[in-house]
Amino acid sequence: MRLRTKIQRGLAVITLTFLLLLLISLWRFHGAAAAVLLLLLPLGYSVAALMLLEKVLLKPLQTLDRQLNEVLPAAEGDAEQDELQRAASALRQLQEKNHEYQQQVLFLENLADLVSFLDADMNLYYVSQSHKTLLGYDPKALLAKPSEPENFFHPDDMERVFASAVNVTKTLEPERVELRVRHADGHYLWFESVHTPILSSTGEVKGVLVSGRDITKRKTIEEQLRQMSLYDSLTELYNRSFFEQQMQYYETNRQGTFGIIALDIDDLKLYNDGLGHAAGDTLIKETAALLKKSFRGSDVVARIGGDEFAVLLPQTNLEAVEKAAHRIKEAVAAYNKSNPKIPISISIGYAVGEPETSLRDILKEADNNMYSEKMRRNISDTDSTIAILMNALEVRDYRPENDALQLRDLVLDFARYLNYPAENYGKLGLFARFHDIGKIGIPDRILYKEDKLTEAEKREMEQHCEIGHRIALSALDLVPVADWIYRHHEWWNGQGYPLQLQGEEIPLECRMLAIAEAYHAMTTFRPYRRVFTQEEAVAELRRQAGRQFDPVLVEEFIAMLAARQTNFTAAEEDAVAFKELNQEQN
Repeated sequence: MRLRTKIQRGLAVITLTFLLLLLISLWRFHGAAAAVLLLLLPLGYSVAALMLLEKVLLKPLQTLDRQLNEVLPAAEGDAEQDELQRAASALRQLQEKNHEYQQQVLFLENLADLVSFLDADMNLYYVSQSHKTLLGYDPKALLAKPSEPENFFHPDDMERVFASAVNVTKTLEPERVELRVRHADGHYLWFESVHTPILSSTGEVKGVLVSGRDITKRKTIEEQLRQMSLYDSLTELYNRSFFEQQMQYYETNRQGTFGIIALDIDDLKLYNDGLGHAAGDTLIKETAALLKKSFRGSDVVARIGGDEFAVLLPQTNLEAVEKAAHRIKEAVAAYNKSNPKIPISISIGYAVGEPETSLRDILKEADNNMYSEKMRRNISDTDSTIAILMNALEVRDYRPENDALQLRDLVLDFARYLNYPAENYGKLGLFARFHDIGKIGIPDRILYKEDKLTEAEKREMEQHCEIGHRIALSALDLVPVADWIYRHHEWWNGQGYPLQLQGEEIPLECRMLAIAEAYHAMTTFRPYRRVFTQEEAVAELRRQAGRQFDPVLVEEFIAMLAARQTNFTAAEEDAVAFKELNQEQN
């Protein structure tokens, strides 16, 4: 627009100029001069117009052309630069993607979890390095020759594995499943596996991402908790809680007659007090093992108390229950034949009820029958248990066979010499035989120690009086002598234990036993010292008279020994004379 205006203005100026020149020429010149001037004016007008066009149009165009020629090579260079920049940008993007891919691969390779990718046909095309660290499988080997699912997963979990694979492809949602995976060495580990579908842009399943986290420790703890909720930790039988659950279940879900067997270990308290709770626990475990062997794995055999057991036998008649009880007794007898030193003694009761009878009533009847049997055999069995404990003590204490019986006879001889009431001979004999029963609860490191006991060890050794007292109170026949057992280590001067009694505060029976036991120990074999002669033993008794022993009873005991020696000599002389008489007659 501006260019056209300039041209129009320029032409107007030229036209006006030449018109003015024409008028002046016509006024000044005439004739031929005027004619020549009229011919030259159009030519001048044209030249002036061309000059105007050159100035206004051609020169700017030339300038523009020159500028374009200068600019075009640079523009061509910029285009090439843009191409290079675009190529560099694309390369950087590829490098970034490659780096990102490498980072992702590095991330996958360093994951503690198992990671694998399956294609649409469920074939493996990636396996993380964690398969090697967690399961012992080489990833390359797995890709080269994938393991069959039944060789990789636990047989019991196969159904869940396949169900999860199907669900993922149908729901297109991640599927979480807990399963056991086989380690290369054969054992199984628990994994929480998440199966996530890989979808295309059109929503089709291209494959499955499988990630698995080792949850073996968690499952182990869960199993331990489950075991604790169902099983007794000592015996691994069902516990009281599970037994009660089964009772409730069968109360409403049973058909036909129902049998229950109730069992109780006899004299377990004696074993606990005498041999220690570890020995008692062993007895419980051995009994539980016998019960396991006597019943099927599907039967409910439970420990329902410290020494109590019970067996639930659904759809079982009386004859079958009696046979089951007989099997238990046979198993106990066989065990005792192989383990005579510490045998098992159990009382058994059983009952069978019709469908209309509540299980509580059946259990109560079985319990009553069991306790009736226990009472019938209690006295003889308790004596047997005490004898077992005493024999075990004699073995531990390196005492000669029948050592306790020899001491009993010596004490009874002393009692007769003192005119001790004959009606108390039975109790006195029990006391003499079982007074040290509490030593069964003293640790070997103290009982066998040859060096002098420390103060702490002395206090522990002194506890055998209290232990013996508890054992005696648990045994019907020993109850009358329990207090004597508790006081049998008191000294005449009050420096004994456990009550520091002195003088005649100490029961007569304990004072008699103290003297007889000391003499018997000195004159019979002991591994820790030599055997004393009678004279040496008597001298030691007199030295301790008034300190450890009742001085009056010491002299009475020595007198009894002398009388026994006299009687023995006389009897020996009579035997010799009788033998000589027979020889003369023959």
